[in-house]
Amino acid sequence: WAKGHYTEGAELIDSVLDVVRKEAENCDCLQGFQVCHSLG
Repeated sequence: WAKGHYTEGAELIDSVLDVVRKEAENCDCLQGFQVCHSLG
């Protein structure tokens, strides 16, 4: 469940989204990024 959704998550959201954005920008195929990152 969403433990810390409004506390810890709020502090980390900007850095997490920045990392995800950079990884997605480096992908040739976004579907492959989604499958790969959903598995591990």
